[in-house]
Amino acid sequence: MGVDLTVCPDDYHGVEIDLWFLAYARLHTNRDYHFYDAIRALGPAPLPSTVRFQWYGDDGLETHTADPYGTPLTSLDAGRFAMLPPTLELSRWNRGVVAFLTTIAPQTRVVLWWH
Repeated sequence: MGVDLTVCPDDYHGVEIDLWFLAYARLHTNRDYHFYDAIRALGPAPLPSTVRFQWYGDDGLETHTADPYGTPLTSLDAGRFAMLPPTLELSRWNRGVVAFLTTIAPQTRVVLWWH
């Protein structure tokens, strides 16, 4: 069993709803620990405790403050993904995920869901 990562960009982020995050948009990544280490090196910040993070799961709307490992949720601004090392070898899928994240508004909050 290994660790996987799903990135959840907040496409509804705005001043009026900064306290609520519905992770409707989710992109899974191909398991690649070098990629994951590079993301961790970007310095994800803890998701503020005032933000209610929710998504639709098997039992309906679920609220989370931590990942399935019990680690508090973290996030990065989408623009930080442009700082990944250019020499980092990525699968075609992961290159697409990074391309998407670097194309959306750079201040878009992206929650990292480690599972």
